[in-house]
Amino acid sequence: MIRTRLTSTASHERVLLAAALAFGWIGALSLWLQSGSLIAAAAQAVLSICALLLHVHLARAAPGHDALLLPLTIVLLAWGSLVLTRVAPNFVARWMITVCVGTVALGLIAAGHDKLRWLRTLKYTWLGIAFALLAATIAFGVNPSGGPARLWISLGSFFFQPSELLRLLLVAFWAAFLAEPAHVSPPGARAAAVAMWLAAVGLLASQQDFGAAALLLLSFAAMLYLATGRTRIPVVLVAAFACAGAAGYALSARVATRIDTWLNPNIDPQGRSFQIIQSLIAAASGGVFGTGLRQGSPGYVPAVHTDFPFVAVAEEFGLLGALVMLAIFALLCARAWRIGSSPYARLLAGGIAASFAIQVTVIVGGNLALLPLTGVTLPFVSYGGSSLLAWMVSIGLLLRLSADASPPAGDAPFDAPLPIPQRRTAAASLILFAILAVWTSAVMLVRAPKLAARSDNPRRIDDERTVQRGEILTSDGLVLAASIPADSIEGRTVFLRTYRLPEAAHAIGYYSLRYGAGGLEAWADASLRGSRTAFDVLLHHPQVGSTLTTTLDRHELSSAAAALAGHHGAAVTIDARTGAVLAIASSPAYDPNRLDETWDSLSNARNAPLLNRTTQALYQPGSLLPWLYGTTPEQFSWDPLDRLGLSQPLTFELPTTSVPWPSASYSETIGQGELRLTPLRVAFTVARGANPTLTAPTLIAAQLPPAQNTLLPTTSFSTTAQIGPRSFVHWHVHIRDSIVRVEALELNLP
Repeated sequence: MIRTRLTSTASHERVLLAAALAFGWIGALSLWLQSGSLIAAAAQAVLSICALLLHVHLARAAPGHDALLLPLTIVLLAWGSLVLTRVAPNFVARWMITVCVGTVALGLIAAGHDKLRWLRTLKYTWLGIAFALLAATIAFGVNPSGGPARLWISLGSFFFQPSELLRLLLVAFWAAFLAEPAHVSPPGARAAAVAMWLAAVGLLASQQDFGAAALLLLSFAAMLYLATGRTRIPVVLVAAFACAGAAGYALSARVATRIDTWLNPNIDPQGRSFQIIQSLIAAASGGVFGTGLRQGSPGYVPAVHTDFPFVAVAEEFGLLGALVMLAIFALLCARAWRIGSSPYARLLAGGIAASFAIQVTVIVGGNLALLPLTGVTLPFVSYGGSSLLAWMVSIGLLLRLSADASPPAGDAPFDAPLPIPQRRTAAASLILFAILAVWTSAVMLVRAPKLAARSDNPRRIDDERTVQRGEILTSDGLVLAASIPADSIEGRTVFLRTYRLPEAAHAIGYYSLRYGAGGLEAWADASLRGSRTAFDVLLHHPQVGSTLTTTLDRHELSSAAAALAGHHGAAVTIDARTGAVLAIASSPAYDPNRLDETWDSLSNARNAPLLNRTTQALYQPGSLLPWLYGTTPEQFSWDPLDRLGLSQPLTFELPTTSVPWPSASYSETIGQGELRLTPLRVAFTVARGANPTLTAPTLIAAQLPPAQNTLLPTTSFSTTAQIGPRSFVHWHVHIRDSIVRVEALELNLP
């Protein structure tokens, strides 16, 4: 790797800034069109003003600065504001204040003309402030959410996390300390390593903050290698900290939980590992192109605006968006590694670059279960005033260093190669980003189907709620079941399934998000739900199902329900000419509109209201069989019963080419081991006696066979069969104009 000239013209930076801000404004426009809220536009307006002021200021105060640093920072800030507006809009006002304060700090630091001598000469002051902050956190730390980790200091209504500033102060101190030749000798390096190890272990022991401790120590290890070029001491340092981490696992429940859920995310998906499981599901839900801004559900991930913003990006911007964000992080890190014309400048820029690469790796890896979860933030993207201020100050330092490293106007750029430790450390940091990209791709492509299909994925229920199921109609167009708009989720309409004729519940079944579907709702579920093409998904078209027209007749339904009033039993009406089922009624019935709230009582009721007695209840035929067979009881013989086909299950299914009905048949059952009948079986047997061409009854009014001229005589027949010690079923068969109704009334004698 060689060092090239870092200067660029102001016009190049202006073009890149315009592109970065355009990205943010397009996102804000999208959010405004979808929600009507201008909060995202307000955030982009504040960011745009700050970016333009910095551009003008830097052109005068830091000529020759790296023209990529500011645009890369602005595009990450714009992206972070869009994520924050999506998942936690109540924090946007504080974000805007923090950006304004950070802009002032960045501008002041980048404007210095003394090559940051004030930062180098006051190194022990920064060290003292760093340890004062650490002591204050231990003594006065609080947790805004009430959790056990007290990592914040309260400043009125604001909360400050000292670990973010602590990291930057220690980077500044170690850059100045290690730039002195006496401190990079083996004894000095070892002493520095021991001191930093003790500080990290102290932070781990006192705050149980494994993430902050690891970040501080790994950043220092990288700086120590940059200063000495020796790998042995940094490797021993990291190994010693790993041993301390193992001790933390044994002694700290919080650290142990983080490591356990990393090693086995499924250990407690509704408890300890809920956060990481939901994070993986969110990333897997994004696909290649994402759900679209405000079209996903990243809010299901706890603390998504602070600890998990990357999965919010992955879900709504897709794999392409996630990889683009990682590429921006990698480019920003690569520019930082190439800054510095002196040992001190290279150490300071390298320390910032190393801590940046490590922090991105830790948080993204933790989001996707590559590494244990930590409480660190994603630079410029996560919500957190302390983090945002610290990283904007870091960018100000890099801008100042890049301006100081550029040659005077008119001089030729210097192309001296970078020192070997700097080249190797820079390459290692870029390898980390490559690993993150590969792992992200694996989660969002290879593991995505299995993750998205998990039963604890709340998006499955959301997606189902936004499906507009097709209507179920009677033969004359009366709506029996329909989905009506009831609410909205993230701008998507939520539908409620309603039933206009509750007495038709056993005829059409039920549909419930909690208890599934039954009857025709289940049999024709694929058609009623419909489907979406890839083009529909891309344009966020709603999923609309097909209408199902049945052969049910509204008058016959009401008549059958009235005949069963006050009884337990079932009734079926069939048109003998076509096999069309005109009515199905079962008593006791239930109201499918109240299924969710009454399910437990319905399931446990002794009279079994959920049982469809027309197709599932099995009754003794009594003296009904001789009549069906066309003989008197005296002439009846059991031998030719097979001619009636009573021993085979009765299926009713009508293939059609207009709507893709499922291939599974909708059927009733009959008893095994002894002869029992259902009302549907009796009604169809009578109808087939009038029209032998009938092969199965149908509930779908599509491609019905032509009507036959055969008419049954108007007649009726009744018989009784005993089905228990004191229980009987009373059969009624009514025939009028080839319309056959069969009723089976259950009687229980006192």
